[in-house]
Amino acid sequence: MRNLELPPSGTSHESFFGERLREFFYYPKLNKETDSASATPTLLNFLSTSDRRDGFSLYTHIPFCNYLCHFCPFFKVLNSMISRDVRSRFFTAIENEIAKYGEAPYFSMRELEWIEFGGGTPTSMSLGEAKGIFTAIRNSFNLRRGAVITMEGDALTLSEEGKVEGLLDLGVNRFSFGVQTFDEPLRRKLGIKPTVQDLRKAANTLHAHGVEEFAIDLLYNLPDQTSESFQRDIDLALELEPAYIDFYPLTLWENTRFKDKVDSLRGFSQKPTTQANLELFEIARSRMLKLGWKAVRSYTFATPNPHPFIDVSQARLRAQGESIGIGPSSRGFIGGRHLINESSIDGYIQETEAGRFPIDLGCECSEEEQVRRLMVLFPSMLLWVDTATIPNYSVLFEQQVNSLIKNGFIEQTGTIIKLTTAGQAWAGNVSRELFSADQKRAMTTSCLYARREGLNPYNQDHVGVSSRRKFKLPRSE
Repeated sequence: MRNLELPPSGTSHESFFGERLREFFYYPKLNKETDSASATPTLLNFLSTSDRRDGFSLYTHIPFCNYLCHFCPFFKVLNSMISRDVRSRFFTAIENEIAKYGEAPYFSMRELEWIEFGGGTPTSMSLGEAKGIFTAIRNSFNLRRGAVITMEGDALTLSEEGKVEGLLDLGVNRFSFGVQTFDEPLRRKLGIKPTVQDLRKAANTLHAHGVEEFAIDLLYNLPDQTSESFQRDIDLALELEPAYIDFYPLTLWENTRFKDKVDSLRGFSQKPTTQANLELFEIARSRMLKLGWKAVRSYTFATPNPHPFIDVSQARLRAQGESIGIGPSSRGFIGGRHLINESSIDGYIQETEAGRFPIDLGCECSEEEQVRRLMVLFPSMLLWVDTATIPNYSVLFEQQVNSLIKNGFIEQTGTIIKLTTAGQAWAGNVSRELFSADQKRAMTTSCLYARREGLNPYNQDHVGVSSRRKFKLPRSE
């Protein structure tokens, strides 16, 4: 790794925080040890009320993939491992879960303004399966005209004959797909099947169908990645002409096979480091800003033209917007509750077929934690926050914010606060400073529980778990 000069404040920032944390996208933290939804039978009683009129969003998790990337912590299953019958029951379960929320008075007077499909590889659905989901959504909710509808995919399925055209016909108006790196040998080590040529074909397919709103992901701080190879990744990514590039640092999740492989340097010669994490992010940020792109999230850069995806997502968070989670392992935040669905195909299908919401974990947040949710999530979304609108701000946040201002992570103009340019590199750390004491303990407890039980900490499930730890897995009930 060639060392590049970091900003003058880089050393003091690193000494203030130590290790750089990944961004936080959910709050509060839920733990299998303490937050079982079955222990709170009244968790969803609020669905019988109909006093809200604001918009909401819907996330659907499609866990099926044609191949498994080694670094990915999300709940996923190989398509080849799922029988035709189970697959049919699964998509019926998705439609039924959507319909069950649609029947609730809580959503009857509100508009659905944002739909997102993640996974897994949602574009590995057949068009018939996708049509069934879209029909269920339109039959169940008041879909806002011009709603953002975004779908994740991969280069191979996006290039299938008729796939993009068919999804556009269903209403999808934004796509994203993972590139990660253009280094072919490294791609193979990461378990990524599409070739660089496949990436170009996918981008060309989207452009040919008039899709300009698409994003790609690039990973940095990969094992064996150099500053030179990362800069080449950016060069080649720009040739695809996306509207957005999401830059994610590699996270090595405890107990996983991939972390064990990297830690022991099996197939790799160089491990990721904190210094490389910071250096490569600075390369990405400085390069994109010099090109005239704008930072729209702490990890996302977009072309200068307007982007409804960003505008709607920021407006939703600032208004404490709600999101329904559909599908196995999906997360939702509705009625002041953070909810996580079952992280298994069988468990998800069984709960849904029994007429129940397939929720595994859940908690009702206090008013304070609901206020903290905006403060914890604003750094990753690059929001500005008017502290005058934050209830009990002086007691809950002023001391921590003043410390972050003093150390150069946050700037304040009047009552408005936002991340500084330097703070953008430390968005995850800034977020954690604004956790409640209870949530800091919950985060630690959750990590310890996953380590003790031999689980992947992301979902506290078995995804990617190293075989040498499997004897620690809890026995099924």
